[in-house]
Amino acid sequence: MRYDYFIIWGNGLQYIEDIVDIIRSDNNFTIVTVRWYNIKDDMYNFIRKIYETDDHPWEHLENKTRYLLESEPKLLFILCKNIKPQEKMSIGGQQGKYKHIECKNVTDIKLSIRSKYNPNVGIYYGPPLPNGISHNHVVHASDHEKQVEHILKVLDFPPLSYYRRNDNHEYFIPFHIENDIFNEEIIDIKKIMVDIIEKGIVSVSSTPYYRYLCDDKDEYIRYAKDNVGIICKEDHFIGNFEKIFKSFDINYVNQEGKKCLPIVKKVDDYYRVLDGGHRLAIMLHKEIYEVKCLVC
Repeated sequence: MRYDYFIIWGNGLQYIEDIVDIIRSDNNFTIVTVRWYNIKDDMYNFIRKIYETDDHPWEHLENKTRYLLESEPKLLFILCKNIKPQEKMSIGGQQGKYKHIECKNVTDIKLSIRSKYNPNVGIYYGPPLPNGISHNHVVHASDHEKQVEHILKVLDFPPLSYYRRNDNHEYFIPFHIENDIFNEEIIDIKKIMVDIIEKGIVSVSSTPYYRYLCDDKDEYIRYAKDNVGIICKEDHFIGNFEKIFKSFDINYVNQEGKKCLPIVKKVDDYYRVLDGGHRLAIMLHKEIYEVKCLVC
């Protein structure tokens, strides 16, 4: 396993949920975090920083990325676990001058996204893109993990070690949870409370997620739009919630073979959710009242 990133540039922001859905739907990738980033630097210098670890000369990259100078100075950063990378040596340039490691999994997703959402200008630029699709790419991605470390520094996000600190745990523990001592317990769902932005501590039945499942969808749609990638730094887009609901399995094991249980912390006479509020909402909707949780 290795980590990779995808960047959705300003010219692709209108397709955010569709692009994220393509990445999410590939079983080889697990989305770890999504974060908006407003580009305050001069766009030219920012692009140059992004591509500092690329093996191609800047003159080539400068022409390749010139279109971004006119794009909205904003991007969505998506960090993923690449479960079974298919790495290979890529050789390009005249006489094979430029060589670098890349992953077929990442390349395939980039091609899929670019083929659908790069601007169609009606001119054939040549393979691998379809006829009419320009090379004004809506998405950029890493070739290897050194580039992931580099982009995290450029964006002033935590280092890769922060996101992978729970990778060796027997359960799925998201990156933002530091505690590593847990016990499985069966808990009455009425004793579990969820911390909701701008609402505070509420019961599972009062969460926007549960209300969404009861056909009161507007609150969660607003909640996701206002917070995903800003305060909520995980894949809490509506599409992911719909996917979890439709394929819900109380004994779900993820692509890494890890059990996924709601994670809670005992506080006085109730349990506060650290992770798994969406799954708890689904359980309540399915009238599952005694739920197995990890308690830290």
